[in-house]
Amino acid sequence: MAQSKPARTRLYWMDALRGLAVILIAFNHSFDFPRQFGFDFRFEGRQILFGSLEPYRVPLLMVLSGLLLLPSLKKPLDTYLWGKVSRILWPYLVWGALTAVTVVDQVDLFNINYWRSGPLHLWYLAVLLGVYLVAPLVRFIPAAVLALIGPLTLLLIGETDQDIRFFLFWSFFFFIGVALAPHLTRLQQLGVWFPIVMGAAAIVFAYASVTRFILVLPDYPLGVFASLPGLAFLLWLAPRLPRLPFLELVGRHSIVMFCAHPVSMLLAARALAAWDIVLPPAVSWLIIAVFTFGFPLLLTYAYRYMYWLFELPVRIEQLRRLFTRPKSAA
Repeated sequence: MAQSKPARTRLYWMDALRGLAVILIAFNHSFDFPRQFGFDFRFEGRQILFGSLEPYRVPLLMVLSGLLLLPSLKKPLDTYLWGKVSRILWPYLVWGALTAVTVVDQVDLFNINYWRSGPLHLWYLAVLLGVYLVAPLVRFIPAAVLALIGPLTLLLIGETDQDIRFFLFWSFFFFIGVALAPHLTRLQQLGVWFPIVMGAAAIVFAYASVTRFILVLPDYPLGVFASLPGLAFLLWLAPRLPRLPFLELVGRHSIVMFCAHPVSMLLAARALAAWDIVLPPAVSWLIIAVFTFGFPLLLTYAYRYMYWLFELPVRIEQLRRLFTRPKSAA
């Protein structure tokens, strides 16, 4: 989930969609992750709620990243690569270490296996970094072809390493975003028939996800196509909505909510479990949810002071000056 510098005309709707996606991810985690401390937050209708959203949370983030790739590729290669090191690899390392020392037991930070897939939620950053490293291939290979390579390869090779499966599966959505970028304006100008058709298809696939007939997971390569109608519907709808300042704020700094929420969430869950206080599940979840969202939001509002947790505080210009031999005086 790389952060881009503000453009001349910022696409606020894109910030809002990114904010919505990362909040939904944190919301989902607030029910799942605390289970390791004995909490059970099951409720009636949970499978309907989370199952219907499953095809859109992570795919939406990937598609939005892909939509912004082409302007990034116009930069010099060292600037492009340093941006990914600064805004993806750096928070991956920082929050991977913080996750290990705060909420994951008995982890060897010098064990490469800990870092290969990414601890807990950070697998997403590992996949995103890998996708950005191969993304310059779009100069030579159509993005739509690169998108199809992932699920088709998974169909052909079957069982394989989890890291490879995740990369091949989720890269589909990134390159779909890249392929869609030149046609985005045309898509958003389509008539009302488009959201009706895409919305109806999205409801069908959401129901298929709820019933587990279709799963948008790396073990089911063809599941990638189930997300497309809903994503197309959101991309058509979002520019027509009124400004949503809160979602825009979260979306502009989506890396903050994404990286920080499990740490505060699981620290709160561990503390509640250690106190051995019997509370109604709804109350326990509410307490954990306050920390799940409260801590990342504090960091978001204080971003200008805390940015070094999410961006490497070294600019490419500083590196160029460091490695450029000064000209001798005449």
